[in-house]
Amino acid sequence: MNLSIFPKFCSAIYQQWPFSLPIDDVAISYCKFDKNIFSDLDFYLAQIDLPYLLQSAVNKRKAEYLAGRLCAREVLKKFNYFGYPLTQPDKSPLWPSSLCGSITHSQGLAAAVVARKKQWQSLGLDIEHLLDERRSEKLLSTITTQPEQKLINGDISLFTTLAFSIKESVFKALFPLVNKYFYFEHVEIIKWSKQGLVTVKLLIDLSDEWQKDQQINGLFCVKDNYLWSFIGIPALL
Repeated sequence: MNLSIFPKFCSAIYQQWPFSLPIDDVAISYCKFDKNIFSDLDFYLAQIDLPYLLQSAVNKRKAEYLAGRLCAREVLKKFNYFGYPLTQPDKSPLWPSSLCGSITHSQGLAAAVVARKKQWQSLGLDIEHLLDERRSEKLLSTITTQPEQKLINGDISLFTTLAFSIKESVFKALFPLVNKYFYFEHVEIIKWSKQGLVTVKLLIDLSDEWQKDQQINGLFCVKDNYLWSFIGIPALL
């Protein structure tokens, strides 16, 4: 019997796919949350354990974690799994063995995606609040390569946020497959459109399967001043 109570710091959970291109067999849940009205009691009410590594964390970090797990728990119900992902030693979510997924949060918004491994090897989802022009100019050289900067197309805020976000999504999708850390300078956008399609390529070898110059297609969208990005790695035939 589930006696959990939905915490007040978190909104209702929504499940509409945000991207313009539909993706088969991938489910999403997302919510808004307010770190200012969060308390540790919310973990108890939601019946979700506070990880040991977060025991002394600030309320902002705890609220982000709990909102993300609430989204993950809701989306897992679509696959007849009534629980939430625990945290692995590398701090990534531990999904049920037959499923893959990704969790993200940014400035009061959290989301989770899940799919069956029969259809998808791995997923990466990221949300970023749109960077303003001043911060974009400051971060551009850290986030992007020189060839990427030729693709800005007049909107530095959108492109810099996209570069940051899609590279985060690529990392989330590939790290479970290659078990190797890589960084912004190791992934490069080679094309994108404001209709929400983006293609990146790897600039280093990550594994026998994931080699330098390999291309990966992704999606992005902008909603309510947030940029969402998604990478799905199809299952091997």
